[in-house]
Amino acid sequence: MTSDKTAPKPLRRLTPILAGGLAIALAENLPGLSLLDWICCGTIWSGALLAVYLRCRENPQQGVAFGEAVSIGVMAALVGAILNLTIDFAFKKSFLDSLRFFGDDTAKTAETLRELLPESISHRMPMLLPAGFIAISVIVHLIVGAIGGMLGATIFPPRKEDRVGGRISEGE
Repeated sequence: MTSDKTAPKPLRRLTPILAGGLAIALAENLPGLSLLDWICCGTIWSGALLAVYLRCRENPQQGVAFGEAVSIGVMAALVGAILNLTIDFAFKKSFLDSLRFFGDDTAKTAETLRELLPESISHRMPMLLPAGFIAISVIVHLIVGAIGGMLGATIFPPRKEDRVGGRISEGE
């Protein structure tokens, strides 16, 4: 088993992403913590922020560039979305049961769409509705993950050694 310092570079980048994605999925599915989603998708951007923090912690003097922090946030959010959807499918009777939160409005929307859509598409409605929610979930995760990465880049900027005093200073 290799230590984190001697692990290959892609593996060192993958560990914070997986940790951030797991934090997102757990927070979105645990009662109480899932309430953070009502605060501007707090579970997603905080998981992305965690991933950036863990990546910065590996080498605090070098830090993480802005673009890398955004990509880490997006990838952590993507992992979180995939894990969250997997948990939804695995632990709930069906994906549509998880939509009961919306109550009768979801059934009314599905019925209205069936009436409006041509016959060739309306028989596919049972698959289109969950596919639409999956697509929207992934898109929202990616956008908010990018915002979390931007926050991480702002909170944990790259550091350089101050050549005069030998201490670490912020920015360039």
